[in-house]
Amino acid sequence: MTTRNRVLAGMALLWSLPLAAVQTPQYDVPYVGGATSLFKPDSVRNADAIGAGYAIFGGYPLESGGAIELRLIDQGMRRKLDKNENYQSSLFADYVHDFGTSVRGAGGFFSGTKLFVLAGLGIVREDSYGDPGTYFGVAAGGGALIPLGFHGWAIRLDGRAQGEMNKDLCNTANANAGYCTGEASFLVDYMLQAGLQIPLTVFFDKAKPVAAAEDCPIAVVDPDAPPRKDCIADSDRDGVADDADQCPSSTPGSAVDAAGCAH
Repeated sequence: MTTRNRVLAGMALLWSLPLAAVQTPQYDVPYVGGATSLFKPDSVRNADAIGAGYAIFGGYPLESGGAIELRLIDQGMRRKLDKNENYQSSLFADYVHDFGTSVRGAGGFFSGTKLFVLAGLGIVREDSYGDPGTYFGVAAGGGALIPLGFHGWAIRLDGRAQGEMNKDLCNTANANAGYCTGEASFLVDYMLQAGLQIPLTVFFDKAKPVAAAEDCPIAVVDPDAPPRKDCIADSDRDGVADDADQCPSSTPGSAVDAAGCAH
């Protein structure tokens, strides 16, 4: 698949999603998503500076406030030597930690934006210049989730560094042939992905509905006046705050003066 077709496939994926982190507020349920991906290969590769592709993912929220995600990434870049495509496909299991609060000061379109970090393990299928192989990989990164205000949908921005243990791609022979600028057995690629995340509320109920605020205690200050709501610290419930109450053991509902003492 060419780089252009990878980008088009990613855009088509986002357009066709029927239903996607952590989670948006009140939507602490499993989710799916898709994204287009820009790919900067390790500098040791003799390849174009930027490649492209797409990613699809799904996540399951944890009680800790994070989620476990599976992410499939398919992308490629052009080899400088022969202008042919060098592909890379990855499957990763990531732990994503949602910090749980909105970014302070974020307003307007970015209101409710949340930040997260991620780390994962996976496998990488690499072209290796005509000799495809599968290699062990690690990943780390982070990003932002921007709620769209529509049934929990959100824009998902991810940046990730992905390393792979690959002794075949830039070995001595390939380095001497000019396929790589030097020898390397551990390659690190960098990706920037932008897409949609959609909660699967068609299959799961909202796990954490917003609880109603606890009602304030009612304290009668004057028997002839209607009761009032009082949300200050008032241990004896006489309508006078503890920090100003000189008679902290008044009978609840009794008539007291400004100092909290009975007349």
